[in-house]
Amino acid sequence: MKRVNNKELKKSLHKNFITLAISVLFLIFTISCFLITNYLNEKDKDNSIYLNEVIMDMANKPNVKSYLDVYALEILVAKSNTAKDLSIYIASDDKLYYLVAIDSKTHDKIKNSDLNQKPYRLYGTTVTTDQEIKRIIEEAYNLNVENEKDKLTDDNFADMYGGVYLDATITNETGDTLLIFAGITGFLSILTLIAFITNTLSTKKVLKNLTDEDLQKIEKEIDDESTIKYPKYHLMLTKNYIINTSNKLRITKYSDLIWIYEHKLKQKGITTNKSLAAMTTTGKTIYLVELSGSKKMDNILNEISTKIINTNKNILVGYTKENIEESKNILKNLNSK
Repeated sequence: MKRVNNKELKKSLHKNFITLAISVLFLIFTISCFLITNYLNEKDKDNSIYLNEVIMDMANKPNVKSYLDVYALEILVAKSNTAKDLSIYIASDDKLYYLVAIDSKTHDKIKNSDLNQKPYRLYGTTVTTDQEIKRIIEEAYNLNVENEKDKLTDDNFADMYGGVYLDATITNETGDTLLIFAGITGFLSILTLIAFITNTLSTKKVLKNLTDEDLQKIEKEIDDESTIKYPKYHLMLTKNYIINTSNKLRITKYSDLIWIYEHKLKQKGITTNKSLAAMTTTGKTIYLVELSGSKKMDNILNEISTKIINTNKNILVGYTKENIEESKNILKNLNSK
């Protein structure tokens, strides 16, 4: 980049740093989402109420941010039919029994904790215990209970386990949404950074392959009055070169082209992109310029094509069977030399 002295070329090349700036912005947004989510989760924890208080003092109120100090994870009651990884257990806080809904990851954390030394603090949201869960627990409890008075029923269920359970899988909705955005912007940050690095390395390679004499010649031609410039499309047509700076630098000699043709990209029958494709003397297909699919772009594309054709009368024009075969013959002859 330091070898480039032409102001216009320098300005065009520096546009690639916009890609880097976008990547940094995506990264900042991603980090911000994680920080805000962490803040919201910590705020929920600070405002949480002990589960026993919700049951006793708040009349088994659902949708309350709550927590439980788990001293023991007793019995697996049921696995949810609506969630892929959620099971309901009976847990105790060393005094009373409660119902908790946890995923396998949390279950493993609790089981791997030394609960005798320190209880596992479980955070979540209270959910009203539904009839199906009550039925499962009541049937299991009453298997070995002969006295009807001692059996567990809907009437005394809340006295033993409460009328709500702690669902540790319910998280802050705003935080969840932010995490989704964080995932998207994080991915976009990586993509744009890769694009910046790839384009930068490609541009450096192009400049490295140019001698100082060639670069000075190109820069001189850029400033020449005869050069046709299309700033909107990052294209310059000099006396001897086609210079494209849309993302990475591409410098192509007219004399290196053997075939040009229009290439269209369609989606659901609608042209979304038009480009001028070209085959070089190395057999490589490149895109000299890319435009939108609007019909207004036809005049621009024709104008560019005419300029290129006028500089090299031997260029094959149009995507036809004849030109496909002729281009193969030309490449074959060039490779045999």
